[in-house]
Amino acid sequence: MTQSAQEPAAAPRRAQERAASRTVEGRVPPHDLRAEAAVDAAIMLRGSGALDEVVDDLSPEDFYSEANRRVFEAARELAANGTPIDELTVEARLRDTQRLAQVGGAAYLLELVQAAPEISTEHLRAYARRVKSKSRQRRFIQTMQEAIYRCYVGVPDDEVEALFEKVEREVMGVMISKRRGEFEQIGYGIKRVVKGIDEHAARGGGIVGKSYGYHRLDNMTGGIHEGDLTIVGGRPGMGKSAFVANVAENVTEPVETEVQDAVAIFSLEMPRDQFIARMLCSRGRANLVGMRTGKFSAEERRRIEHAGSDLYNRGIFIDDTPGLTIPEMRTKLRKLILRCTRMKRRLRLVIVDYLQLMNPEQGRGESRANAIGRLSRDQKGLAKELSVAFMTLAQLNRESESRDEKRPRISDLRDSGEIEQDADNIFFLYRDDYYDADSLEQNVAEIIVAKQRNGPQGVAKVRFDKQWTRFDNISCDDYEPEQKVPLSPSRQYVDTRPEAPVSSGMPGDEFFGTEGM
Repeated sequence: MTQSAQEPAAAPRRAQERAASRTVEGRVPPHDLRAEAAVDAAIMLRGSGALDEVVDDLSPEDFYSEANRRVFEAARELAANGTPIDELTVEARLRDTQRLAQVGGAAYLLELVQAAPEISTEHLRAYARRVKSKSRQRRFIQTMQEAIYRCYVGVPDDEVEALFEKVEREVMGVMISKRRGEFEQIGYGIKRVVKGIDEHAARGGGIVGKSYGYHRLDNMTGGIHEGDLTIVGGRPGMGKSAFVANVAENVTEPVETEVQDAVAIFSLEMPRDQFIARMLCSRGRANLVGMRTGKFSAEERRRIEHAGSDLYNRGIFIDDTPGLTIPEMRTKLRKLILRCTRMKRRLRLVIVDYLQLMNPEQGRGESRANAIGRLSRDQKGLAKELSVAFMTLAQLNRESESRDEKRPRISDLRDSGEIEQDADNIFFLYRDDYYDADSLEQNVAEIIVAKQRNGPQGVAKVRFDKQWTRFDNISCDDYEPEQKVPLSPSRQYVDTRPEAPVSSGMPGDEFFGTEGM
């Protein structure tokens, strides 16, 4: 009664009959009982190692057969409790939880393992992908049937858009294979977290998240973490837009991996082309005014071309839709995630420039502060839902201008409402030489970490070049970010400006042309 590893195990007739009885309008929903049985058999034969191969991709709800679902659930519970997994322990778990009869008794488990004595890791993953594929198809059918039924029954005119948005959200959720969260016993989570810690240590440590591109800020925060909402505030002229644009460049710096990181930018303040022009001038160290008036040197023109060629194929996506709402943002990001997946990119960071320009769809009698607070809360929810990081710019009120101490505080956030509560991190940008022409900290900007949910507060200082609104690392190795002593004018900085290319021929040159060179 054995079978090769290349062919999934056959499920007992009882399980097939129970599963086949669930039909949709006379048709049996998509499923593969043999692939489900093969996954369960491999887990009982090979233990927790086989479960680890599939547990991140499969949930019990992905199994069509109730019997197969119960076996998978029992194996996960055993793993969470640190108990070895095999046919006997699974049987004992099912008996203790009074679920053994639901799977057809011990005979069902015996038939599973006898039908598949050996399944390789490669085949196990293939079977798991098939189980997931059938599950997604069933979810898609259910979503569409419910929507069709609603439309036939009748939908009030003022609820049509909400229905469409709900259907789109659920369909896109199926397409990107993001399953809803569920309760998990802490034991299995501990195993996963400890495994991640060990793997990170084996790689030599360093920051856990994606680098901002600024060493001192990375050391304070551990980098950019998916699911986090970071608010970046500052008075006009501090360079907030330039800062997040520089972060976008750093995040999308090409790396030697198959999947490259991508950044989405919602530019609500500036038109798309203006934002791109600022990025080109910042990266190319060219004067923005000269670019807009056409009065720049041949060297600056070469630098702009070099910057454009460097950024041309980066995963930086810009949307300049004015008055954006949260539902519109959610739809755009879901579509972008699918697009990035096809392009072998991973959306790592979402930048919003800036919060107060979004449309909060303010309710009747609702204060502006509460409406803005709801926007920050919804962005935090989106960050968790889509597993990306959000970096959102926010305006400050004028109170700091009237104080002797100009450095901003959390209370300076305009329409703050619940922003402080929702944000995982709050950064403020401050430049002393903006207020004091004789400041000892010329061309130095402070990134004030005013709030960090999982780390300390403090200040990380970086170089700021006013003429091209560019943030760079400070080269002083002996300077620590928490120091309050101003830098001496004699301190030396790294000049990271790119060398102007002597000749063209780089990717993207056809976009910029060579006339006037």
